[in-house]
Amino acid sequence: MVLAFITLTNNIALTESYGWVVLTGNLVPMIIVTFLWFRETCKPENDYTIPRLPVWRYWVIPFAILAFWFPVSLDYGPNFNTFLLLSSDYGIFFCPTIPVILALLTLSFPHINRLLLSTTSVVGLIMGLFNAITLLLEPDYTVWLFTLHTPLILISIYGLIIPKIVKA
Repeated sequence: MVLAFITLTNNIALTESYGWVVLTGNLVPMIIVTFLWFRETCKPENDYTIPRLPVWRYWVIPFAILAFWFPVSLDYGPNFNTFLLLSSDYGIFFCPTIPVILALLTLSFPHINRLLLSTTSVVGLIMGLFNAITLLLEPDYTVWLFTLHTPLILISIYGLIIPKIVKA
C-alpha cells in the first residue's frame, strides 16, 4: 500500500504553465513495481529471514540507514537531527523508500522473488540517475540532495548484479 501511495502522490504535479500534470515517465514504471509488490503480498515468494552472510554483504546497511533517515533541511542542505529518524520522508517518497526495501531483499537473497528484485532495482536505478542528472540541470538542486540519492543508485545496481556475484 505504501508503494501505491507513493506512485499516486509522487507523479502528479501542479505547474504554472500547464496546471495539473501527470508525470507518465515516472508513473508507468512505478505502477509496474507497485503491481509486482502487490502480487508479492497476495502470493508471497520472499523469505525475509536473513541468513548468516559474509561480512561484505552487509555494506548496504549504512546506505539503507542514510536513505531511511534522509537528513535534509528545508534549504536542501544536511540536517542530522535525530528526530528525522522518526519523521523522515521514508514511506512518503520513492527515493528514500526503495533503497531500504532493496537492502532487505539483497540481504535476504537468494530466497526472494528475483523478478521483483530486478524490476525494483531497474526502476530505482532509473529514478536515481534522473535525480543525479538534476544536479546539472536545476540550480536549486544541491550536492547534498545528490548525496542522498546515492543509496538508491548504489543499492539498485547491487540488486541487479547480486544474482551474478552470489551463487544460489
